[in-house]
Amino acid sequence: MRYYSLDKNGDIDRLILNEVTGDTLDYVYVTSAASSSMDMNTSGTYRYLLDGQSQTLSGSTIYNISIGGAALLYEDGAVKNFQQLEDVTLTELSDLYAMAGNRKYALAEDVQVLLKDSSGNFYATTLSEINAGDYTLTGWYDDLGFAAGGRIRIIIAAAD
Repeated sequence: MRYYSLDKNGDIDRLILNEVTGDTLDYVYVTSAASSSMDMNTSGTYRYLLDGQSQTLSGSTIYNISIGGAALLYEDGAVKNFQQLEDVTLTELSDLYAMAGNRKYALAEDVQVLLKDSSGNFYATTLSEINAGDYTLTGWYDDLGFAAGGRIRIIIAAAD
């Protein structure tokens, strides 16, 4: 629970839950993850795309993360952890959902769509610009335990 207030009878009249849907997290596509440990020193450097923009996180923390979709978890305004998303090969795509074989996944309202060219470069695009017939589609969905989770957060469209 993030916030609540009480009415004059002491009953809850407003309630804001903390991260029920997962919609307020930052979902990113990790393009490189490197870590090193030497003597008593550890360091990690992680490059990722957030809304199509390249960003880097470096420091003395090593996260258990690999290339692919991830969620950034914050504490007191600083990254506390990376959480890997689950990937699935998409076979069909619409404005509201994606299919992977016979399983249907809801798309997040702000689903990020990245076009991957033959050189491995990524470009932000939109759902209306891609389709399952012209690209190999990989969806990254959250499986983080949120009641309204399980949504595709990131779609990678790779040219066939």
